Amino acid sequence: MTVSLSMTDYDLSFTRSIPLKFTKFPGGERNVTVEHNDYSIEFGYDRAYIECDFRGSDDLIDVLLVANAVRHWAGSEIKLDLNIPYFPCARQDRVANSGESNGAQVVAALLNSVGFSRIFCLDPHSDVLENLFPPGVFRPTRQHEIWHTQVRSICFKNQPETALVAPDAGAVKKLLKLAKSTCI
Repeated sequence: MTVSLSMTDYDLSFTRSIPLKFTKFPGGERNVTVEHNDYSIEFGYDRAYIECDFRGSDDLIDVLLVANAVRHWAGSEIKLDLNIPYFPCARQDRVANSGESNGAQVVAALLNSVGFSRIFCLDPHSDVLENLFPPGVFRPTRQHEIWHTQVRSICFKNQPETALVAPDAGAVKKLLKLAKSTCI
């Protein structure tokens, strides 16, 4: 399953997985049902944690449907968090040619319409994404933060032949941040 739901508290220390049932109507429309026990809300869970292992556009629709179903079930005061390691359309963060869409802007607008409290993402392709959300909502873990520990361990092993290679200008920017935070 690429979209899942847990009830949790702010620091994600207590979680309870909630089953979801996804169906597809004959016309291709998606539907979701939160298969819950009502006691999940009674035990101090103040937020829903939706996780999306993005594989295609149906997953994005499923996230929106799950968020809506949770609000109908748990009430509008429930806080919603989204963990979406791969951000859909992140590479489409600007219009390069007349007539093109800005896919990152479209996806951000859809997610903003839900009103997520926090959106967690691993290594977003673009720094532009952060500006598409209200302050404090988009919480990326940057590639240089992920690799910092691994690169520093190589440096401490005194391996001077270590080199970082980047295939394009965007990757060079990321590697420069990594190099500045390590010994390379």
